[in-house]
Amino acid sequence: MVEAIVDRWGRWDILVSNAAIATTRPLVEFDEPSIDRLVAVNVKGVVWGMQLAAELLADGGRVIAIGSSTTGLVLPGYSVYDATKAAVEQLVRIGAHELGVREITANVVAPGATATETYAAGRGDELVSKFAAMSAFGRLGTPDEIADAVAFLAGDSAGWITGQVIRVNGGNRLSEWPRGAIADRSAARRTEPEARLRVASVDRTGRRHRPGRRPC
Repeated sequence: MVEAIVDRWGRWDILVSNAAIATTRPLVEFDEPSIDRLVAVNVKGVVWGMQLAAELLADGGRVIAIGSSTTGLVLPGYSVYDATKAAVEQLVRIGAHELGVREITANVVAPGATATETYAAGRGDELVSKFAAMSAFGRLGTPDEIADAVAFLAGDSAGWITGQVIRVNGGNRLSEWPRGAIADRSAARRTEPEARLRVASVDRTGRRHRPGRRPC
């Protein structure tokens, strides 16, 4: 693809790394294939893109990766997903210094909850409403609002901005988030014995142990 761009236009100026998947579930429910898929798409995709940029992007070009504002929160079920997005932030911070010798900027746009066509899928109206309430404006963001931030960083006015994480989230903050919201939805899909096997408990001595195991 990059070679086709260079062949047609003579140069490649802007890379936007926005491919990602968002698998959310309690940490104890992740298996290795699910983790590998998240890392392959969310992290390795950014690495390969930045390597291409280092080789082929024009001097003074722009690298913009799409992160997530959830890395600044502590949301149930988001542990592995947020770990991949935190990796993106650090890749870009360090990459900005490595690419800076050619005046290439590298930044992260970290959206908050955004009203895309697929956002509400699997979340339900109640959960989407809670995300909307986390904004200072009491609503979800729009794709155009995220695109405006990307366009700014891609433009000439952002030449002195690099290595930054720009949170485009309407003042996103954690407010009255129900503890275990993701876990509760997941547990409801399991039978009670299965759920008990995945929940740690505390005995009278204060030691944590798994049900079915005798405390030491």
